Amino acid sequence: MTNGSDGNELVNLREELSMDSIGSRLKLLILAETPEKRRFPILEHATGIPENTWRTWWSKKGSAPSGALVSAAARNWPQFAFWLASGLTDIEFGHCIPKLHVAVQGYVSNYPEDNFIADRTLAGEYFRVCREIQDARKSDNKDANERIDILNNTRQFIMKKRRHEILEGKFFERITGQALGVKNL
Repeated sequence: MTNGSDGNELVNLREELSMDSIGSRLKLLILAETPEKRRFPILEHATGIPENTWRTWWSKKGSAPSGALVSAAARNWPQFAFWLASGLTDIEFGHCIPKLHVAVQGYVSNYPEDNFIADRTLAGEYFRVCREIQDARKSDNKDANERIDILNNTRQFIMKKRRHEILEGKFFERITGQALGVKNL
């Protein structure tokens, strides 16, 4: 969790977590990825959705977020989008759960992948590049096609590296080793 969190937010959120809803997952994601101070202005800047919209939804205990809020969060943090929507993870392909504050860890699970730690570096980079490609395609910039070509080459390189790790078994050795507490597999 970035920069800590207000204890009252966590106590209130623990009550909501028993519902295992998209609303509680979105709040967990926001708590993990934004600092407490200036949380809503940061969300507005990251998503384009006014901070008052975020604040209004946040303050209504147990309320479901709008599709626009979920979509904006998924686009901003694509490595968590699958978990946000479903409550499930797929660590092999980079779909993970955000790093949760210790106060809520016992209330949320990504079972059966509880003990596996995702390699977020390649997955996060892959998702970032894909998002940049989408943005470049919407651009009126005359250099957009050249930028898209460069990004596509980067995306393909990342995919090959991931596939190589998976096929060679290194990915599973690494995450299994982390789960078992073994260093440097």
